[in-house]
Amino acid sequence: MALLPKDFLTNPLGNGHSLTSFRNEYNRMYRDFFKMWVPTLEDGHPAINLSENEDHLIATIELPGVEQKDIKLTIDGDILSVTGEKKSQQDIKDHNWHIMERRFGSFHRSITLPYAPKENEFEAFFSNGVLTILMKKRSDIKSYEHEIPIKTT
Repeated sequence: MALLPKDFLTNPLGNGHSLTSFRNEYNRMYRDFFKMWVPTLEDGHPAINLSENEDHLIATIELPGVEQKDIKLTIDGDILSVTGEKKSQQDIKDHNWHIMERRFGSFHRSITLPYAPKENEFEAFFSNGVLTILMKKRSDIKSYEHEIPIKTT
């Protein structure tokens, strides 16, 4: 008596699915699980990091495969928005696809900044698929920390 069915390697689930199908489904579930927390351009939401130093708010936005001419960047008060399009490099109808994970099309992302930057005092640089935005802090914005006493009730 065998411990495993003789077709285990080609039909491990016993329902006609191969290990490759099982692996692909597992990979899809794993990838989709993490999409809930990490925005990606694939989902139409490019990932953004926001930090600050003494003089600037600094935003970096990952836009792999996007051309500079296809990006629109706006600041409206304390809202930073990036809109654009990732264009396909070939006609997808010309091939019989086995896997197609790269996504193409338009995207939009807006974030609320901790405060509005100084008006007309921003610069943006695009290099190797990363957009970096430097936004000058207003002089009336001071970084401070206050300890708040906690009372018992």
